[in-house]
Amino acid sequence: MQLYFGVGKISEATKDRVVYRVLSLNDLIQVIIPHFEKYPLLAQKKADFLLFKSALKLINEGKHLLKEGLIEIVNIKASMNRGLSLVLKQNFPGVMPVERLLISNQIIADPSWLAGFTSAEGFFFVSVGKSKNKTGYAVSLWFTLTQDSRDVNLFEVIKNYLNCGNVLVSTKDPVVKFNVTKFTDNFNIVVPFFSKFNLWAKSKDFLDFCRVAELINDKSHLTNEGLEKILKIKSEMNTGRKFNEV
Repeated sequence: MQLYFGVGKISEATKDRVVYRVLSLNDLIQVIIPHFEKYPLLAQKKADFLLFKSALKLINEGKHLLKEGLIEIVNIKASMNRGLSLVLKQNFPGVMPVERLLISNQIIADPSWLAGFTSAEGFFFVSVGKSKNKTGYAVSLWFTLTQDSRDVNLFEVIKNYLNCGNVLVSTKDPVVKFNVTKFTDNFNIVVPFFSKFNLWAKSKDFLDFCRVAELINDKSHLTNEGLEKILKIKSEMNTGRKFNEV
């Protein structure tokens, strides 16, 4: 990503997590903003982008150096992401959050958008549970996307776009999930679709997902030898994969 944009820095947040940041005002205005104007966001995060863009404009005009301008920026920040911190709320007690745009009528015009979205928010998972078949275990594939529940409409768009899967809204947390659990849908729709794209950080998990799909399709999962292969692949996917292998 840093090579693609040619700006920003990468720092290590934890031993298995890194952060890419672009802090330069010039880089944000000349590189990052034009990119997302050319390739629009579809999730509700687009509203954050538009607010971010308006705040940058104020900073670029030097209005953040004036009390009125600073208050205007704080009002914008109050409507972005998770809103204001406790400290900011205490320092700006009269804050009036600006109106936040509700993103609707999303259309997936380019399949590469879904590939990029999946590389960030997707999860390819192999489930192995107890069963009454010969090996004593059943194997299934899960393709999952997770987002804030405010993006439930976007997930319905994705469901219709792929013509498979289910959209589930959590009753405990503000989370919505798009799941494809039916083997034929994963094998005939999910695998062929994402095989056309580079999923970057999720690439190796997707390739392992495909390997297991082939084993299931060949009925190898019904044999002890095939099940052992699947368990070995599963153990090295997602959180089981070493960080430097991504």
